[in-house]
Amino acid sequence: MSEFKSSTEWAGMLTVVAALLAALSFVSGCSEPPPPMATATPAFAPATTVPRTGQLGLVNRVEDDFSNPQSGWETGADADGEWGYRDGVYRIAVEVPDMAIWANREQREEWTDMIVEVEAYRDTGPIDNQYGIIVRYRDQGNFYLFSVASDGLYAVQMLRNDQWIDLHPWTASQAVRQETGVNVLRVECEGSVIRFFANGQFLTEVDDITFPSGSVGLLAGTFAEGGVVIHFDNLLAQATD
Repeated sequence: MSEFKSSTEWAGMLTVVAALLAALSFVSGCSEPPPPMATATPAFAPATTVPRTGQLGLVNRVEDDFSNPQSGWETGADADGEWGYRDGVYRIAVEVPDMAIWANREQREEWTDMIVEVEAYRDTGPIDNQYGIIVRYRDQGNFYLFSVASDGLYAVQMLRNDQWIDLHPWTASQAVRQETGVNVLRVECEGSVIRFFANGQFLTEVDDITFPSGSVGLLAGTFAEGGVVIHFDNLLAQATD
């Protein structure tokens, strides 16, 4: 895909600008919207989390059924799409072709070994799509991605310095449910080895240590046609190191 977006870019700068404008009692519009970001920073109210012993402020387990819209995931919208909570799921809608939108938790975990699992499915839109799990997220230009498509394909990619690298090319698998079928996606990171599963079936593994640690995220994308809506539910993310 030719362009990718993160939903937190410019957030800090906008906060500073807003404070300055308020101080000057001046109000101004923005003719060009910034990249995807939350329109307001929500109060962080985590879902079920378990503190990591001896490390204040860190957690080693997150469970989220997305019934609480304050559970800590980014939300926002722009001309390209929308991401946030709706009707008990986390929803990413990508309106334009050749685009991906991803979201992270407001609190970024710094995990090395981890297990991440989520239920995901296409609600509407073209089956030529992609959706999945981000692991070892460093920043908006550096992370691993495991994704499936609604036509029964899966792939493993690495975004390194804003350049996409295929670690496992798009491959058909009967384990991947098509159309609007629910796919239970799972990633296991253990040192340099990362394993990938769909609906309880092992798909592939890669051996790569470019990103030894990081946080988790969710992604949805389009190719030739826009208008895809992906729902995510019942996420489990757990550090195992």
